[in-house]
Amino acid sequence: MSQIRSQFLRIQDVCQFLKVSPRTVDRWEQYQGFPKRRVLGSKIVVWLEEEILAWVRSSQIKNKKIVNHAINAPSTNISLLQMESINED
Repeated sequence: MSQIRSQFLRIQDVCQFLKVSPRTVDRWEQYQGFPKRRVLGSKIVVWLEEEILAWVRSSQIKNKKIVNHAINAPSTNISLLQMESINED
């Protein structure tokens, strides 16, 4: 079994990855089961990349264009290996 190392994503990374605004991330977190943020300091808030990928895979996003973009996005911190495993599911 391979071990996946999870990365921390800041709000701008999450928004770029999913092509949404910070407000949309807030709403998803409140009402759509989006992974909860983690507070690392007084001004540092992050999400675990692994949890966001799992949420995207579970198709909890109603807009399928966002799901397709998130899975196929080349310009994120997500490794190519992780993207390939998502596309195989």
